[in-house]
Amino acid sequence: MRCGETVGITDSVETVVITTLVSKATDCTDRSREKMADLLRRYAETISMSDDDLGHTSVVKHRIIVEGAKPIKQALGRLPIRQREEVDGHVRRMLER
Repeated sequence: MRCGETVGITDSVETVVITTLVSKATDCTDRSREKMADLLRRYAETISMSDDDLGHTSVVKHRIIVEGAKPIKQALGRLPIRQREEVDGHVRRMLER
C-alpha cells in the first residue's frame, strides 16, 4: 500500500496505522515516505497499534539525574466529567490486563 491510497475495511490495523503515520510526513519526498513505510512495516511488532497492546519491560531501567531539582507539589487538576469517564475506562482496562 502506498501513501495516499484509500484504506478499506479489510485492511489490518497495522496497515492503517502505518499509512496514517506516513501520510503525516508531508515535508518528505515520495521516496522518503516509501522508505519510512518499509521501516515501519519491518519493525511493526515494536510499534503500539492501539491502546490495548501497550506493554512494559523490566529489562531496562534508567534514572534521570537533574542537579538541584526539587520535587514540586501540585494540586490534582480536575477533569470534566466526560474526560473523567474516559480516563476511568482506560485505567480499568489497564488494571484488567
